[in-house]
Amino acid sequence: MNRVIMALVLLAGLVLLPGPVEAHKGHARPQITRFEFVDRPLKSGTLERLVVVAHDPNSWISEIQVQWEDPEENGGVIFAHTYCVQDSKFETPGIPAKLKLDITFDHPGEYHVEARAISEKRCEGGNDTRISKTIERDIIVKDPTATFTDPDDSAGPLDLSGASHSQYADEAGLRTHVTHGVTFFEDLGATPLTGSNDHIRFLFDTHDSPDSFERILTVDAGPDGTLQAEMTNRSGTVVGRAAVATDGASLSVDFVKRFLGRGVAAYRWAVETHDGSSPACSTTACDDRAPDTELFSHRL
Repeated sequence: MNRVIMALVLLAGLVLLPGPVEAHKGHARPQITRFEFVDRPLKSGTLERLVVVAHDPNSWISEIQVQWEDPEENGGVIFAHTYCVQDSKFETPGIPAKLKLDITFDHPGEYHVEARAISEKRCEGGNDTRISKTIERDIIVKDPTATFTDPDDSAGPLDLSGASHSQYADEAGLRTHVTHGVTFFEDLGATPLTGSNDHIRFLFDTHDSPDSFERILTVDAGPDGTLQAEMTNRSGTVVGRAAVATDGASLSVDFVKRFLGRGVAAYRWAVETHDGSSPACSTTACDDRAPDTELFSHRL
C-alpha cells in the first residue's frame, strides 16, 4: 500500500476481562467471533471504534491484526497486542479477548477491511503460534462535513447565511476535534464583535433536551480585540476553550470533542448572533439564529 499507518497498541485498558466461559469447541485454531464498528455511518477523518472479539479454545489470544485500504491501496494497519490480560494467570484456555480499536479513515469512499487473530501458548512468542481465518469486510466511509443555509433575515454584518459542522482526528490519532463554521451575508471586517454585548454563540443539546443546552460556546472579542471562545456548561463553569478563525465573511471554531461531555456520541446544535454596535443596529435588533426552528444534528 502507498501509505501505511502502523500502530502498536497496548490494550491493558481496552481489553475487557470476562469471567471464565465455556469456549467454543467447534474449531481447532483461533477464531474471530465478533467484528463490528460501534457507530454507523462511518465517517472520514475521525476516530471510529471497531470491536473485535476472538478466542482459541485451546490457547490464549495474543494479537489482533487489522488492515484497511482503498482501491488505490492507501490505508493502514494495526497490530494490537493483548499480552493475554484476559487471563493473566493462564488458568483457563479459551477465554475470549475483546478489543476496542480506534481507526481513522483518511477520506470518504470505499474501503476493504481485513482482520485476523493470533494465539500463542501462554503468550510466549513462537510457542505454538496459530492464526485464524481472515475476516473481510467492504465498507463505505462518508464525508463528516454537513452544510446548511439560512435566509437573509437580519440587519447588520452578523446576519447568518450558512452553517456547517465537521470533525477530524489529530495527527497523533488520539483525539477527535469538532469544527463548527458559520458564514455571513457581509464581510466581518478587521475587528468584529467590538460592542460590549456583541457575540456569536453555539448552542449544544447533548441529551435530547430541547428546552435547555448542556454546553454553550461563546465567541466574543477580548480586551485587545482578538476573538476568543469559551465553552461553558449549564451552570456557567468554563469546560474548555476553542480556537477561532475568520476569513472575510466566515468564522469557524475548533475544539476537542471531550468538551461536550463524557460519552457523548451525538448532539443537536444551533448558532445565534447578536450585534449591537453596527450603525444598522441602532434602530432595529440585529439578532439572528440558524436554524430558525429545530436544531441541526451531528453524530461524532
